[in-house]
Amino acid sequence: MAHTLKLTYIVSLVFVGLSLVEAFVLNRRSRRGRGEPFDWNEMRLSLIDLVGRKLIDLVPLSLTTPLFALAWRHRIHTVTMHTVPTLIVVFLVQEFCYYWYHRTSHRMRLMWATHAVHHSPNQLSLGTAYRLGWTTRLSGSAFFFMPMVWLGVRPEIVMITLAINLWYQFWIHNTWTPKLGWLEYVINTPSSHRVHHASNLEYLDANYGGALIIFDRLFGTYIAERNDLPCRYGLVTPTRTRNPLTVEFEHWVTLVRDVVHAKNVWTGLNHIFRPPGWLPDGNGETTEDMRRRAAEQALVDRRARALARGAEILRMAAARHALEHPVAANPRMHQRGTEVAENQQEEGVAEQSMQTPQLTIHDDIVRQDRRQVETFPHDHRVAARRLHRPADQRHRDHQCIERVV
Repeated sequence: MAHTLKLTYIVSLVFVGLSLVEAFVLNRRSRRGRGEPFDWNEMRLSLIDLVGRKLIDLVPLSLTTPLFALAWRHRIHTVTMHTVPTLIVVFLVQEFCYYWYHRTSHRMRLMWATHAVHHSPNQLSLGTAYRLGWTTRLSGSAFFFMPMVWLGVRPEIVMITLAINLWYQFWIHNTWTPKLGWLEYVINTPSSHRVHHASNLEYLDANYGGALIIFDRLFGTYIAERNDLPCRYGLVTPTRTRNPLTVEFEHWVTLVRDVVHAKNVWTGLNHIFRPPGWLPDGNGETTEDMRRRAAEQALVDRRARALARGAEILRMAAARHALEHPVAANPRMHQRGTEVAENQQEEGVAEQSMQTPQLTIHDDIVRQDRRQVETFPHDHRVAARRLHRPADQRHRDHQCIERVV
């Protein structure tokens, strides 16, 4: 056990060194305008958390030791770790247990009070990997790994396997590693873990796997990182404080306060075992509540857009109808249109009279006689106004009319 503790300290120092190298690189890039400014306060809080946990580890007080001892005494089998298939099976079982432990840490407020510390950084970096909270021993993780011990896996093997799982997760806490192709279907990658640390509503409660992502895909909790939706890191209600005590205990304080002020025991138990953000009236801030309200708001927005689009279509149709039928669209145009038509007709007649040559009386009478002759049938032309008079008589009549005029 002493060798395991020593190895843990060595690995922690290596991780701290690598995270500081990343911090200096990211800070230098941000000064050159190639990234967001690096937040050294987040790194400071992570280092304080790590130092505090290592000091707490020196205190021989833990729930894991008695629970594992109880499960080992009542084991149903003893697993020998001498073959590769056995190692693979043990690793897969441990990964399965870790998946449900991690998922429950997000869905039960009692466990979230500790795990929220890991999600409190508003900027994802390698330093986030070792900010795990000072109350880790009270998180109840031992209950999820007890079945392995009860099945016959030695407690130290379970602890080493879990440590390897956590060590693997160190490198996936970064924003600079792109997607890794087909590996995204098998292992937990930086892209998948960025989604897990995101506080976007579309990304909440997803990608709980440790070293593998297969159980997320199997149980429907996998969400892929989207290029059109950048991850916003931190909690839904961001932690802005620089006080490490506030970061470590703020969720425990609010949990105790809600339980103490609960109206009855049942409500108090719900505050403990229901998801973070639960409220008795159903208007809380759980993931389900927020997604339900977002869906309702999206429905209202879609209806508003549909009504606006319908009104626009009607407006365009009315405008097109007005262009095609101006009189029907505006009844006053009928009177104005009639006046315009009459004016145009009068102007046309005047213009035609100006262009028509002046006729003499002789020509007018001759044309009038011709029209009337063509109007009546041939049998009645003689009776009609004596049109068949001799030509010399008609000539004399024309001369009399000209003298009178």
